[in-house]
Amino acid sequence: MTYPYKAAIIEWVDAFDGEDTWVYKGDYKIDPALPVTIGWVLEDQHPEYVTMISTFCVFNDKPDLYSNVMHVPLGMVKSLTYIDIPAKISKQKKRRSESNAR
Repeated sequence: MTYPYKAAIIEWVDAFDGEDTWVYKGDYKIDPALPVTIGWVLEDQHPEYVTMISTFCVFNDKPDLYSNVMHVPLGMVKSLTYIDIPAKISKQKKRRSESNAR
């Protein structure tokens, strides 16, 4: 299968809230999260974001049905690495008679 989207690994700094209670200035520590996401990149969505999906489905011969759309502002992206996905990633299932013959 030829994939309609490019697969990638994106490392990005997540936005976060501070403490949910009163905190003294000297006691407050910033601890940002660095998520790592693997998915499919949807190109040409918005010039200031990287848009990714986790899953796409070929429906009516078009790969335009997808889920878990995520938009990461470019300023929060630490790295974006495209990865190669082999055209054939599934193994053929053995027929029951083949597996029992051994």
